[in-house]
Order: sequence, then structure tokens, then C-alpha cells
Amino acid sequence: AVVLVKHGDGTGDISLDACLRHALANIVRKVIHIRNRGGAEAQAFRQPQQGRSPDGAAVPQILLGEDIVGKPVLKIMVIAIASHIPGSAIGTRYFQETHPDQLFNECSHCNELISSPSQMPHVLRRAMQTAVSKRGVSVIALPGDVAAMPMNEEPSHGVIPPPPAPAANAHDIQLLADEINGARKVTLYCGSGCRNARKEVMALADKLKAPIGHAWRGKQWIEPDNPFDVGMTGLIGFGGAYEAMEHCDLLILLGTDMPYSAWYPKKPRIIQLDIRGEHLGGRTRIDLGVVGDVAQTLRALLPFVEPRDDSR
Repeated sequence: AVVLVKHGDGTGDISLDACLRHALANIVRKVIHIRNRGGAEAQAFRQPQQGRSPDGAAVPQILLGEDIVGKPVLKIMVIAIASHIPGSAIGTRYFQETHPDQLFNECSHCNELISSPSQMPHVLRRAMQTAVSKRGVSVIALPGDVAAMPMNEEPSHGVIPPPPAPAANAHDIQLLADEINGARKVTLYCGSGCRNARKEVMALADKLKAPIGHAWRGKQWIEPDNPFDVGMTGLIGFGGAYEAMEHCDLLILLGTDMPYSAWYPKKPRIIQLDIRGEHLGGRTRIDLGVVGDVAQTLRALLPFVEPRDDSR
């Protein structure tokens, strides 16, 4: 899912028709307003979205202040096409000059300025591929006069998706099984990394008769029609999840980077499973950290987990 942002600054619509047709065919499903809704829909539905920001010199506030900065952290794929002042006015202290090619360096994986139509097919394709592969932000600054020029070449091919996320290795899966089988009361706590793992999470909870708490970003994947659900915890949360986490022997964090460290329990042993190794131990101390896709890892783990018949 990629958010495409078109920003107008009085130069008119972007008109590199062939290239934009290619981009729209590859990454855009429907037109929505920019600001928080675009990122939220891309994150929630994994469907490509198109956004349009207001006219004027507000692109830094719209993209940097509200929409782009958080996206690398949230791992939302974004392509922002930020229109620039005419190329002949760049460097002249033009009143709308913002240098978007410099402005977004700190919050993007790919950030390029288009100065010729011949650049666009290659830069756009690289921006799309980078956003998908790194699950982050790509920005293309497009001066208005360049946008109005004809383009004679289309991108050669579409986006190549990254390979599927791997499961944890066999050694780590055995360590997980040993920790789980040695604990009397287990609680699961789920984040957005459980997006495609609901079936596996529910199967593990059923086998362990374990309550499931969730972070705000895991709510939509875990809460509905879930007999094991005890709600959220954190600044927006409920007593049920807090109690389940405080009074277990083993807390398993699944695909979550819930930032409120004060809400993590101090007494139980804690396991953290995440596809992003940089998350492990970042919010609370952990006794075992495992890198792997939640769904794939739980699928491999389930045969080694001893079933429980006591839900107390």
C-alpha cells in the first residue's frame, strides 16, 4: 500500500501523463484527502491510496508536520510527489521556495529532485520499489515547469514485491516452546505485527487458554469476535489487559512496539517476537528475544506447545 501525494502550488496538476498513468496503475486505488486519513487507510487496509494536499506553500507542514515523519516509524509505505517552484526560480529566494529535496532527507528512504522529464521513469520506479521494499517513505520533488514538459519514455516494469517474511529459526522456536511449556499462566500481547497472524494467535491462545491483550495498533486485527480478548493497555487501555499482564508468569509480546514503558509488568518473564530485530528490548527488559514473522513463527511453534485445560 502506497500513499501518493500530489501537491499543487499554483503550477497546475502534474502532467507527466505516461509516468503518472504507470504509477496510478501500480500503486493507486482511489482518491482521498491527504493528512491523517491517507496514512491510516494505507496502514489499515494495505490498499494503495492517492492523496492530494491543498494548494499553496503548505507542503512542509502537510507532509513533514503531519504525514511523513511518522510513516517510517509506523512502516507505512508512502510515495510523496511534492510539487516544487519552477526550476528557473530555484535558488532565487522565491517566496514559495522550500527545497523539498533537502527538507525530507531525515524522514525518507528515497528523496530526489526531478530536473528533466527523462529522469522521471527511472526515479519514480526506484521510489516505488524503495517504498515497498523498505516499507517507508519516498519523496519526489517535481518543479512545475518540468511537470508540464512531455515525456517520451515509460517505466520498464512495475514494483517487485519483497520476499515473504521468514519464520524464526528452529533453535529459537525450541526456546520459545520451552519457555511456554514451563510457565503456568501465559498472557499474549499483540500489536500490528499480528496483522496477518490472527488465526495463529487465536490457535495459540486456545491451546494455552491464555488471555490476549493488544496495543492500539493491534486492536483491529485481534479484538473482533475474540473470546480471549481482554482489551488494550497503555495510555488508552483497560484494567483487564493490565491485570492479565501483571499476574501472569510469562508475557509474550507479539509484533508490538507499544511505547508506554510504564505499562509493561515488572515480575513475569517476557518473550518478544518481532520481524524487526531493532524492536527487541526497546521498551522493556526481555528474557528472550526472537526475530521472525509472527504468523510463520507461531505456525512452526504450535506443534511443540503443550495444551492447557485450566484457564484460571
